[in-house]
Amino acid sequence: MKKNFTLLSVALAMAALSANATIYEAELATKTAAAIIKTDVASASGGSYVDTQNGGSLTFSISIPTAGWYNVTAATKSPDSRSEYFKIDADPAFKVAIPANATANFAEIAVGGKSQYFTAGAHTIVTSKDWGYLPIDYIKVEATNNQVYQAEKVTLTGDNVVYTAAGSVSEGRYLDSKGSNVTFNLMVPVTGNYKVSIVGKGADVEAPGNVRVNDFQIDANPAVSLEMTGPTYVERVISESILLTAGAHTVLMTKSWGYVGLDYLKVDYLSTPTNVTSTVVNAISVTSNSQQITINSSSDKAYAVSVYDVTGVLKFENSKVQGSVSINDITKTGLYIVVVGTSTGTETYKVMLK
Repeated sequence: MKKNFTLLSVALAMAALSANATIYEAELATKTAAAIIKTDVASASGGSYVDTQNGGSLTFSISIPTAGWYNVTAATKSPDSRSEYFKIDADPAFKVAIPANATANFAEIAVGGKSQYFTAGAHTIVTSKDWGYLPIDYIKVEATNNQVYQAEKVTLTGDNVVYTAAGSVSEGRYLDSKGSNVTFNLMVPVTGNYKVSIVGKGADVEAPGNVRVNDFQIDANPAVSLEMTGPTYVERVISESILLTAGAHTVLMTKSWGYVGLDYLKVDYLSTPTNVTSTVVNAISVTSNSQQITINSSSDKAYAVSVYDVTGVLKFENSKVQGSVSINDITKTGLYIVVVGTSTGTETYKVMLK
């Protein structure tokens, strides 16, 4: 009988990300001459804000304690709809639409609308005028487990081309696959179950083709087609729930027919496995080759073995194993999670069948 991996007690060590946000006051940022500090809004954080007026620019110096994913928001207010350019480090500047906010209070607006990956250390966020001046109270940077991988930032191969576009495209650019393969390199912050989606558009009715996660073929959710119709960017689900361990992973998209404009890949955190503990089982080692998974034990004690594919489906289970065991009836290549348990603890192993 198939079991859902998320319902089992397994040994997956979790590295918790802090949910605390860091606020960077605009009045403490580096300002150009046109930007001035004002104190006429009582609700402003710290009692003051910066009015960028006619073309004023701000440079925020931020410090990231731990490499990972962060949401970036800006506290602003405007009597009518305006827009501002934001530039993070050396990446190209992108335009952020500021909706009308006629109230006296500042409201937080997502910068880029998507989470950003930062390395640990110093970074900069620079604002500059697009249309209309903008009062800015602060920039907030907050850790998240959700990830967004901009398609235009992948390593270009084949005929892939990056284009600049207006409208709904995220951060102002998208990747035209031109029928070539596209590989997204993921950096997952914590082990857990994730929903994976792709956002893009097609000239007519076109599909990205096959999708592979860590060399494991992933079938699209049967209720949602990966086909992308027309010039409007749409989100298509690759997997409603997939287990990803903390660390590096890849998502490979290959051509089906036609080609698509890809905006970004979205990886949304859903949940963690329950009852998380981790004790190294010193007497046991796990190896794999193209044919089988082998578990070796130097102890005469019995142990339990469970093997799951990356979607959380149980592929093998034996609650009482002694000595060594070879599992050779898993015929599909790809990444597998092996969970080994003894009377003193449990451990998980990630193995690849090629």
